[in-house]
Amino acid sequence: AQSDAYVAGLVYGGNGSLLLCGLIEIACVFGWTALWTAPFFYVLRKMGWLRVTEEMEIAGLDDSQHGSEAYPELFHADEAERLK
Repeated sequence: AQSDAYVAGLVYGGNGSLLLCGLIEIACVFGWTALWTAPFFYVLRKMGWLRVTEEMEIAGLDDSQHGSEAYPELFHADEAERLK
C-alpha cells in the first residue's frame, strides 16, 4: 500500500511526486506531438505548400485564395490601392 504522503498532492502535504508525474506527462505529450508534426510541416515546406507567395500576401489572402473580400463594407479596393 502507498503512504498518504505519496497519494496526496503537493498542496495537501504530499512529496511532489504527483506534480512530477504531471510534468513528465506534459513533456511526453509535447515530445510525441513534435515527433509527428515536425516531419509533416517539413514536407509541406519543401513542397511549397506551407506559405503563399509574397504577392498574394500583399494583395490580401481573402481575395487571392477565396476570390472575395472578408469585410467589403469595412475596407474597399480603392483604399487598398491608396495604401500601396
